[in-house]
Amino acid sequence: GDGDRGWRAVPDPGRDAGGVRIAKMSLAIRPPHATMRDRTTEGRAMKINHLFADANGESHWRDEEIALEERSFAPPARDIHISALLPATGLVFLRLNAGWDEPIHPTPRSQTLLCLAGAVRVTASDGEAREIGPGNIWRMDDTAGKGHHTAVISAEDFEAAVVQLG
Repeated sequence: GDGDRGWRAVPDPGRDAGGVRIAKMSLAIRPPHATMRDRTTEGRAMKINHLFADANGESHWRDEEIALEERSFAPPARDIHISALLPATGLVFLRLNAGWDEPIHPTPRSQTLLCLAGAVRVTASDGEAREIGPGNIWRMDDTAGKGHHTAVISAEDFEAAVVQLG
C-alpha cells in the first residue's frame, strides 16, 4: 500500500482562480525509521508560537520550546516523549467562519489553541504577524495591554481546540 512508500495522500481543499472549489492532493512525507541512536536525541522539545504582553502592554511573538522527556505515560505501552503536566481549567472547541475578522483585543485568559482546520493571521500590537494553520500551537498570554488582531485567511472555516490554563 501507500504506507510502504513512506507517503500518503492527504486532501487539501482550495479554490481555482474562478472561485470554483477544487480538491488538491498533497504528500505527507514520513521520515525513515529512526535508529536506536537517533531515538536518544530526537523529540527533546516541541515548538510553539507564544504571544505575550510586555510591561508596557505591547504584545509580541516569540518562538518557544516545550521540553519533552522520555518516560512512561500509559503503561504497559513503551515510554514516549512527553512534557511536564500543565494545569488546565477547561477545554472549548471553536469555529470562526471563513472571512471572519475581529477588532484588536487581549485574550480573556491564559490559554493554548491547537489549530485543527483552516488558518488565521494573528497580528501582535507591535505589528508582527503569524499564520496559524492545522497542527500549529498558539499560546495566548496577552491578557492585558493592547492585545492582538485575528482574521481568518483560509477559504474554509477555522476550527480549533482551546485549553484554558489555570
